[in-house]
Amino acid sequence: MELHPIADPIELIQNVCSYISTLITVQQNINVYMIRLWRRSVLTASEITAQIGLGQIVWPGELRGDGLLVRLGSPLQLLADPGHIVDLANQDSIDTLYIQALHGWDEYELDPGQMALCAAKHPLRLGPTFAAGIASLSHLARVGLATHVTSPLVMPGWDGHVTLELLNTGPARLRLHRDMPIARAVIWQMYGTTRPPIPHPHYGRPEQLGSRYAAEFGTQLTVNSTRA
Repeated sequence: MELHPIADPIELIQNVCSYISTLITVQQNINVYMIRLWRRSVLTASEITAQIGLGQIVWPGELRGDGLLVRLGSPLQLLADPGHIVDLANQDSIDTLYIQALHGWDEYELDPGQMALCAAKHPLRLGPTFAAGIASLSHLARVGLATHVTSPLVMPGWDGHVTLELLNTGPARLRLHRDMPIARAVIWQMYGTTRPPIPHPHYGRPEQLGSRYAAEFGTQLTVNSTRA
């Protein structure tokens, strides 16, 4: 491409303004496209209700707006520093993180910086063409309570109780109550060819809340370490 020198400062300013105007137009078009895509793929309350009626989604809990209202259930799984490095390639090492599991709990005070796992009160089942995303209620985010630690997605075919990863990021102790509303889940429809739903081999059951990372990926990590 041949470049032509610009001798007139006014022409330069006009070109810059034109360039900025073009960028704004492009960004606006992208925003419109994303909004339309979002509206097409995210299910409204009426569509969620319709899919529940068709058996494509199973949710015995409440709706909040155009999403599912997620409440704390039982058990509440506590974590503690085992006093040694946790080897993520070793399942026995990971398991040392988990101490007491509180079944039938009513209240629990979560210290600043403390993490606990909790089963959602109601089970969720998604058909092969649906996925979900969980977000903390804004009320609770404003006191420093996170309800998932970088793991908000519920994949197609999920069938069971979602595990909530509770983390107190605020400055004060927070008193949790079983059955309290904690998060909202939105559901969207997948596009393209889908696979038959496969139940997760490790998660979805209230009695198994802890990480099973090494049980699934430990062998691969060991092989990679051997190659190194």
